[in-house]
Amino acid sequence: NLDEDTAAELFNYPSIGRLFESGTTDDLDALMDGYRKASNDLDLVIRKGSQEEAQSAAHAQKAIAVTLEFLSDLEAKAKS
Repeated sequence: NLDEDTAAELFNYPSIGRLFESGTTDDLDALMDGYRKASNDLDLVIRKGSQEEAQSAAHAQKAIAVTLEFLSDLEAKAKS
């Protein structure tokens, strides 16, 4: 489950500029992996949580999907 510590860790992210200034994608990959893990954790809440928990988790999961799409777009533009 996504507890408070995991949620706090999820939103402790580096600046967008720092993700791309190192010349590698290590920081970006780590950030995106964290978001993917959180999305997977939320999927479990959607399937097994109460209706209220499932609705909240679904909203959070949509926000994560938008964030991942945004970061993927930035990564593609940085590589071109």
